Amino acid sequence: MKKLLGIVVLSLLLSGSAYASNLIGKQLECNFADSKAVSATYFKFISDKKAQRYSINDYTLKMNKTSIYYNAYPKTIEIFWLGRDLKDFTLDRQTLKIIEHNPGGSCKIVTFNIENFLEKKSNQLLEKITKENKI
Repeated sequence: MKKLLGIVVLSLLLSGSAYASNLIGKQLECNFADSKAVSATYFKFISDKKAQRYSINDYTLKMNKTSIYYNAYPKTIEIFWLGRDLKDFTLDRQTLKIIEHNPGGSCKIVTFNIENFLEKKSNQLLEKITKENKI
């Protein structure tokens, strides 16, 4: 009986990573319905539980890069903000629509280098703002 219980527990633990393994290396560009941010938010899945979150800070116009956690399920992906305590949003894997905590937003798969893209965009924004400043 103990062996059977051990097998069941082990299979449940491993099953979550099976859904996540096909995410490693994938990248998303997400736009949130209520956001007035200067850029989209980007995610790069780096392991079966961790991803990198990229965005441009609205005040400094510099790129932010933060490690985050996620849970992958057959139909959804849950993205967490601080550790695993605060769920940021839930993403529908078929439609790439944000369905929980920020409904109305959506994501799309991207293949370019996110860091290079955001560094370039950050520099362009800084240059534009600097030219427009009166003081």
